[in-house]
Amino acid sequence: MKNVNKIKLDFLHLKKGSKVLDIGCSYGEQAMGIAKQGIIVYGIDSSSKLIKKFKLRAKQANLKCYGILADATKMPFETNYFDAIVATEVFEHIPNVKKVIDESFRVLSPRGRACISVPSKISEEIF
Repeated sequence: MKNVNKIKLDFLHLKKGSKVLDIGCSYGEQAMGIAKQGIIVYGIDSSSKLIKKFKLRAKQANLKCYGILADATKMPFETNYFDAIVATEVFEHIPNVKKVIDESFRVLSPRGRACISVPSKISEEIF
């Protein structure tokens, strides 16, 4: 699999049809890059303006990529639903990080993997 925005997708052990959650997806650039590789991606963001743009772009690209207006502390997904979670440079904007981490583990499958980054001097080199 190709890397997307410095995320090494091979590390996440994804295959076609895997389900990925992109927390803080913005207008979907990263989510759509992942979806182009046959992955089903759900992106959540608290901005209705960004989610509207995400949905339009995903529809135009005909991808299995879904933008959802949601609060990351109360995600609208079943327990153990996702094979992987990505959250790049979003946790520093969240007031209650512990709640989001707890909720992320709830929706992540037991063998799932998470790729979380925050801005730092080395964050661009990690993935």
